[in-house]
Amino acid sequence: MKTKYLSLLLAILYACNQPANNSGHADTIPVMVKADTPLVATASEITAVAEKAAPDTNTTVSFPEFTITVEGFADEPAALAQEDLGKDTILISPAETGQLVTNTRVIIESDSLSDILVDFCFRNVPIIMNEGPVCVMYDWKSFVSEWEVLPFRNGICRFRELTEKDMSRFPETDIGEWKARVKKQCGQEYYDIIKDNKEIREGSSDVTIDEVYIRVRALRKSDGRPYVKILQFSIPIGC
Repeated sequence: MKTKYLSLLLAILYACNQPANNSGHADTIPVMVKADTPLVATASEITAVAEKAAPDTNTTVSFPEFTITVEGFADEPAALAQEDLGKDTILISPAETGQLVTNTRVIIESDSLSDILVDFCFRNVPIIMNEGPVCVMYDWKSFVSEWEVLPFRNGICRFRELTEKDMSRFPETDIGEWKARVKKQCGQEYYDIIKDNKEIREGSSDVTIDEVYIRVRALRKSDGRPYVKILQFSIPIGC
């Protein structure tokens, strides 16, 4: 991961023990894209692979139709409470600040789905650091990437590593509009930090990933009907 993002991550980790000024999420998920149909293994064919994953550092979510394991992203015990509610989108909250779903394996086990596709996207939001506290501008503008299909074979796929370019993408914004929003949403103290900025990514302000999405698309073997589930991974910023 690039040096600039590591520096940002260290600053955010420091802020974990400080009060954070956050607001609600308000973005939608991008539309579906088409892709070639890969092979998928049944649960019995990849059980040995799944057992190799350390359970205390992974997230495993079980649905009636499939089980998905994301390695290296340990979830909070309460984060999976929604999985039995029949929702299309399930929120996953990590156990530790700074966890990213990047360059990690995803294992899918299913005996009832065929033609499985796995794709992902991510969302960036602006943040302002104040020597500890962080203002995260969740409910303002954000960048949501297009869905990207992951190579998937024999029940396994892997995220590509997210680059600094990925992490810095953000819509073009009038700097005056941004400053006015900072003053309104974050307060005078944060406005004073960025009032002389020429751009959003400057000084103590930056853009960072706050959500990563995994989408599983498939056909039901029983009737051939489409099936879709989305896992929404929250990337904590401050505490």
